[in-house]
Amino acid sequence: MNKLYNIILLGLLLMTLTSCFQDKSTLDTDKIDGINIEVLSKNYYDDNSEAIIIPTLEVLKIKVKVTKGENSNPDVSYKWKVNPAPWLHTTLEIGEEEEIEYKVPLKINTSRPYLLSLTVTDNETGIKYFKEWKLFVSGKFSEGLVVAHTSDNTTSDMSFVSSNLFAENSVKEYIDRNIFSAVQGENMEGLITKMVYYEAERSVFGVTDTKESFRVDANDFSLFGYGKDLFSYSAIQSSNATGVYYGNTGNIYLVDNGLIYAASNANIHKFPTALHYNRTPPYYVDGPLVCYTYNYIDKARAIFYEKNSQSIKMLRSTQSPLYTTVYDLKDGVDNKESVGGGISSNEKLILILKDKSTGIYTIYSAYNGLEDPEPQNPNEVTSIDIPAGNDIENAKDFFVCDNQPVIYYSTSNAIYAINIQTGTPIVSQKYTVNSGEEITTMKVFQQAWYKANRKKGNIPIESHNKTMLVATYNSASNSGKLLAIPIINLGEGNLDKANQKEFSGFSKITAVESTGV
Repeated sequence: MNKLYNIILLGLLLMTLTSCFQDKSTLDTDKIDGINIEVLSKNYYDDNSEAIIIPTLEVLKIKVKVTKGENSNPDVSYKWKVNPAPWLHTTLEIGEEEEIEYKVPLKINTSRPYLLSLTVTDNETGIKYFKEWKLFVSGKFSEGLVVAHTSDNTTSDMSFVSSNLFAENSVKEYIDRNIFSAVQGENMEGLITKMVYYEAERSVFGVTDTKESFRVDANDFSLFGYGKDLFSYSAIQSSNATGVYYGNTGNIYLVDNGLIYAASNANIHKFPTALHYNRTPPYYVDGPLVCYTYNYIDKARAIFYEKNSQSIKMLRSTQSPLYTTVYDLKDGVDNKESVGGGISSNEKLILILKDKSTGIYTIYSAYNGLEDPEPQNPNEVTSIDIPAGNDIENAKDFFVCDNQPVIYYSTSNAIYAINIQTGTPIVSQKYTVNSGEEITTMKVFQQAWYKANRKKGNIPIESHNKTMLVATYNSASNSGKLLAIPIINLGEGNLDKANQKEFSGFSKITAVESTGV
């Protein structure tokens, strides 16, 4: 009974104390205002996928407005971040303002999104507020020109030129500059001297003056491989690359340490053991490998000057690039160096050799093996000397035309045409550059599909084979430009300087290559 009495007494006491307590807290009147993030504008947002879909290296622009209760200018700080790869939790800080302008250097990814995030911190309370977007990166570069250039004569960068002059479909005209360094975070070591676009894999293969080879993804210009990375089975011990060439629709040829390596679909575009590398003595390719870009069983693939035997050799195709046969086409071609070559207007394979003693330049012509009817002597090689004069001793680049009987060559300040229609070549000057400028590279524009397979059957655009690409450089201003000069009067090789188109704002251009879709 006493126990029950005590419990009742305790309850009455608690009720009395509660009724006397006054709540003096301010929790119900002094609320903490939250941060509100309003998106004022954003580009490349796709409502259907509820994500940002932006072409690589385009500029993403997002602007937000932050309010705190009635305060339209609260004390806050911003952190914009993105993950460098879709599967990584680590992030990169890309901005600290309410508005971001971010040139997206991320690799193309259309399946698993990147994550773009904004963190707004209330500096009074320390409370953080978040906003996130899915981010997909699409391809941007289709038909146009890849331009390799250098600003320090030691490293290289790449830019992309988009123009209807170089594309089948209507495109926006622009120059996207320094795209390689934008993606990689640094320039490529060495000066790029030659590039080849590989249509099937949307890749640019090339070599540098430091004798390294490389492969770049033409969708976003990220580096796929460099030097030994391009070889399988440790095929080489050290890189000594001098040239890369499009053999036909299925393979790329690379000349390294004087040997020919072939990359094809079968070996995932890595270069395995060299063709016939175990010959004694091994052959050594000097100068260009002149390829006929049309694959036919037991027909010519390419010709080249072989330094050790001092002869012109031919590659003939069999079942695959790895089984291509190499045989002597012409012996006794002594004391020469190979300086150029290509496919002529009568479909012959052309090599241009310079005599090391006399300085005489000679044009050698060989049949391609596809003639119908077949020539009486398909293994015959004919030759004609280029007349002295016209600064031929200072020739830098040669280009053999296959739509007119003309071979162009450039010196430091002029372009000449060699007319080979008759038995005696006729040389004439066709173009001179402005005072203070020098020519750094020269070639005739050809569409990418044509260089991959000349007998594909497509109808070329008007500028194909009718536009000379000339890069010039002014050392005083460290500025370079690319000129697209119409070729007129086919057969004579005249250049229409009055109607040339100029693409400027480069540093020193070292190589140019066309790309396709």
